[in-house]
Amino acid sequence: MMDSTDNSQSVADVQFAPLARTIIKITGSDRAAFLHNFSTNDIVKMQPGDRCEAFITSVQGKTLGHVVVYCVEEALVLVTADGQQETLINHLDRYIIMEDVELENCSGIASTWLLFGEGIPSVASELNGVEFMSPYGYCGETCQLLLGDASTAESLEQLQVREASSDQIETLRLEAGFVEFGVDVTEANLPQEVARDAIAISFTKGCYLGQETVARIDALGHVNWLMRTMTGIGLASLNAGDEIAGDDGKKIARLTSCSNASDPNQKIALGYVHNDFAESGTTIADGIQVA
Repeated sequence: MMDSTDNSQSVADVQFAPLARTIIKITGSDRAAFLHNFSTNDIVKMQPGDRCEAFITSVQGKTLGHVVVYCVEEALVLVTADGQQETLINHLDRYIIMEDVELENCSGIASTWLLFGEGIPSVASELNGVEFMSPYGYCGETCQLLLGDASTAESLEQLQVREASSDQIETLRLEAGFVEFGVDVTEANLPQEVARDAIAISFTKGCYLGQETVARIDALGHVNWLMRTMTGIGLASLNAGDEIAGDDGKKIARLTSCSNASDPNQKIALGYVHNDFAESGTTIADGIQVA
């Protein structure tokens, strides 16, 4: 056990915050092949310890969910925004016929917390009865999701881990470019509009539900709108849901999330930008640039 002085030094940059999540566990011998057939990433290649992002798509190729998938021993664990369990479980369950697959809603069974900062290993060594889902990516590269119970917050506070504010977490999320389903992504979106192709879509994995639409866009053209991070003081007067028009009055961007940036002189937002203006560095309005 480390002494309190060493512990304080080790955890000085570590912070935590509660974050409600939907957690779905998929078990059974056919779990990987099954999820592979209903998501955009290459699930059958995953080994215990692997993590990937994926979209769960409809027959029409629209986005029913954006999930982080963890491969653990004897299970796949899906993590996504709070309140998505009914939609995703009902969607997947209708396709289970003879497959050896079970879907378990684990949302609410464990308390879920974000933990981030370079000193996480020191904190992890002092916590008992918790499970780490790492990396998560919600608020940066060091971000991990911690599955605990009602006593987890007290344990973290005893270790002198500081609790981050919800505003701080939102700023870090936008700076990390992590999209939240139901906020930045909805069932109206095509996967490619979310602009996470390199990390959430495999174009070589073969057939899956909705694959025809995704493949056709990749082969024959492009989407008209792309998720982008925008920065600049011009965002100060704007809010999520606001639209930005060009000189001709036509819409060129729609904001989905807005926050203060870590730089006190800047604002930051996520939103959909028309493909003609989506290149990094493009000024889309006075004081607003595509990051």
